[in-house]
Amino acid sequence: MVIIGLFYQLAFRVFKIIGGIFIVLIGFRRITFSKSIIKISMFYTENLALVGILSSFKINTTLFFLMALVAILILLFFEQFKKYYILLANSKYNVIVTQKNKQYKIKAFFDTGNSATSNDGIPIIFLDKKYFNESFEKYQYVMIETVLGNKEEKAYSVDKFEILFNKKKIEKKVMIIFSDIDRDCLLNCTLMI
Repeated sequence: MVIIGLFYQLAFRVFKIIGGIFIVLIGFRRITFSKSIIKISMFYTENLALVGILSSFKINTTLFFLMALVAILILLFFEQFKKYYILLANSKYNVIVTQKNKQYKIKAFFDTGNSATSNDGIPIIFLDKKYFNESFEKYQYVMIETVLGNKEEKAYSVDKFEILFNKKKIEKKVMIIFSDIDRDCLLNCTLMI
């Protein structure tokens, strides 16, 4: 009788694990194998965290159950916002602006909201005002759409603009608007197309 009970206990655990894997695979059908492994491990980590909190603290009242549920929701919240910080880290690029034989090595951010172009269709990037000097002479006035409406700005030509991407320098033709921004450089979203 004891052996049969142990067998059913073992079978229950095996089916529980297989069922969890099945749920994750059905829920996330179109992801790669490595992402499937990550999702499965996250599913079991969160599941074990909830069960562990419930059983280790002997939670048998509604108040303690709600506190455990809030702890799990906080874990899920951090898991979701982790993606934002990974995206932010992946949106950083090193760029080199060359003007009159002087190079400026700048950390730039890919700005998905910046699709501004000059009158000639050249992509416009935004550079912090601290990089402006007299060597930037040639410019044209362009109309820029902002959150507050249309605004006319000076877009300066640059001798050379390079993006360092996968250990390669990619040269692009851009125009620069010097502005008071919270980053050193905001790239145009059309530069990566």
